[in-house]
Amino acid sequence: STLFPYTTLFRSNLLNVCGVTDRLSQTAQNGLIKIGERAFENCPELVDISLPDDLAEIYASVFNGCKKLKQIKLPQNLTVIGENAFDSCPILTLKVYKRSYAHKYAEKNGLKYTLI
Repeated sequence: STLFPYTTLFRSNLLNVCGVTDRLSQTAQNGLIKIGERAFENCPELVDISLPDDLAEIYASVFNGCKKLKQIKLPQNLTVIGENAFDSCPILTLKVYKRSYAHKYAEKNGLKYTLI
């Protein structure tokens, strides 16, 4: 299988954050432009994550089932958010820029959000 640099594509089968660390917070590196499917799915202790401003794509089910995840600031230039990316995140509030793709996604999918 081809290994992508994790600064370009963050995928669970390359670096499963839940299995590698018990930290409650994660910071994605600058240069990260895509987060692959199910990268953080069902991470029971993830409460906070910081995403870089140049992140462009979040694939399907990335944060699905992260029950303690409280908030995520979604970058202004985000252009893709996959299906079920934030499903089963009962206390999550998305921080989004007004009129951004993430803002439209949150409204369309009935997700709790605040404007930046």
